Amino acid sequence: MSRLDHDTFFSVRAIRNHRKRMSDMDKDASRKQRGVEGTCHLCFYLRGGGIVGQGFTEYTCRSCDETFMHPNTGTPKLCSRCATHQGRCSKCMALLAEVEAEVEAPKEG
Repeated sequence: MSRLDHDTFFSVRAIRNHRKRMSDMDKDASRKQRGVEGTCHLCFYLRGGGIVGQGFTEYTCRSCDETFMHPNTGTPKLCSRCATHQGRCSKCMALLAEVEAEVEAPKEG
């Protein structure tokens, strides 16, 4: 495979992966797991999958200022108690109801 073919292959694969993730988000294909993680649609389906370290990492909740341990370096911004109580995504702090309303809104085009 030539270098140009190689680059094209990865571009096409990235487009297909993004389409799949958008489709999964629209269907909320992993709703139960997303709820367990306390994340919004965007963080779970589109921002997830980044590189994180496997070591336990200490973090401070931006709401209650308590310190917690997280199983990897991809720490949340809010502890699960504060995220649940405030109805916010633990990763980006967005209001879950507003994000869900946008996902469920009629699509343009």
